[in-house]
Amino acid sequence: MAATQNASARAGAGLPAWRRARRHAFHAVVRLLAAGAGHGPRSCAEAGLRALAVIAWATRAADRRRAFAQLARAFPDWSPSAREAVARRAMGVLALDLLDMLRADRPVSVEAEAARRLRDERARGRPLLVLMAHLGAFELAGPVLARWLPPFAALTADPHNPAVARWLRRQRAERGVPSFDRETEVLAAARWLRRGGSLAVLADLNGRGATLGVPWFGRPAPTVTGPARLARAGRARILPVAVTRRPDGKGHRLKVATGFEPEGTVEEVSARCNQALEHFVREAPEEWLWFHDRYGDGP
Repeated sequence: MAATQNASARAGAGLPAWRRARRHAFHAVVRLLAAGAGHGPRSCAEAGLRALAVIAWATRAADRRRAFAQLARAFPDWSPSAREAVARRAMGVLALDLLDMLRADRPVSVEAEAARRLRDERARGRPLLVLMAHLGAFELAGPVLARWLPPFAALTADPHNPAVARWLRRQRAERGVPSFDRETEVLAAARWLRRGGSLAVLADLNGRGATLGVPWFGRPAPTVTGPARLARAGRARILPVAVTRRPDGKGHRLKVATGFEPEGTVEEVSARCNQALEHFVREAPEEWLWFHDRYGDGP
C-alpha cells in the first residue's frame, strides 16, 4: 500500500506552487469539517449539514437538472412532482449519511435474512468480492463486514490529494478496514482475494478505467468492468451488499443479496452487477447519488 502514497507524492511533486497550496487548503477544510461534524454536538452538526443541503439545492441548478433527467429515465411512470420530491430528499439524506459516516455513532443492524446469507457465504469458504454502490452511508458497511467476513478490505479511489488520501486510509484502518488503491494496487487486491480475503468495491458510478455500455435502469451506461475482472482474477464470488436507513429512523441496516459466480462474458457479469445494484437503488431511491452524471452525457 506504500505504492499509493509514493505515487501520490510523486504526482504532487511536479505541481505548481499554487496547486500544491490549493491541495493543502482543501485538506485543511476537510479536516476542519470532519472535526466539527465528528466531535461537536450531533444536533448542531445535523442542523449545519441540513442547511448546507438546502443551500446546495437552491444554488446548484446543473445538479438539479441532472437529477431530474436521471430520475425521469429511471422512473418514467412517476409524476414530475414525485421525481422532484425524491431529488430534493436525496440532497438532504446525503448530508445526513455523510454525518453518520463521519461520526460512526449510528448502529447498523444485520437482520435475519442478511445474516443467513452472510453465514451461507462464509460457510462456502470462498473469497468474496463485496459489490456495493454509493448508496446510503456505505462506509458504515466496512466495520460490520469485517466482523462477518474476515479478513476484510476495500478497494478505494485515490482522491488525488495525498494528505486527504492518507487521512481517509487512516480513518478506514482505524475502523478495521485496510484499503487498496484501485489505480495502483489492483494486483495486490487480487492477491488478497486469492488468499481468501473479502474485498469491497464500489461499482455504480461512471468512473475511470475500462468500461462497457451495460444497462442501468434500462439504458446502456458506461460501466466499469473492474469488478468482473477482479472477481475472476481472485477466484471470488460476487456478493451484492448495501447499507440503507432504517424505516424507523433508528440507524441503518445491512442488506445482502444473493451471491453469484462471475460466469459468462465480462459484459454479462457486469450486467448482473448493475442489476443487483439497481435493485438496491429502487428500494431506497432517495439515498442514491442522482446528481452524478451516470450516463456520461450531461443533464
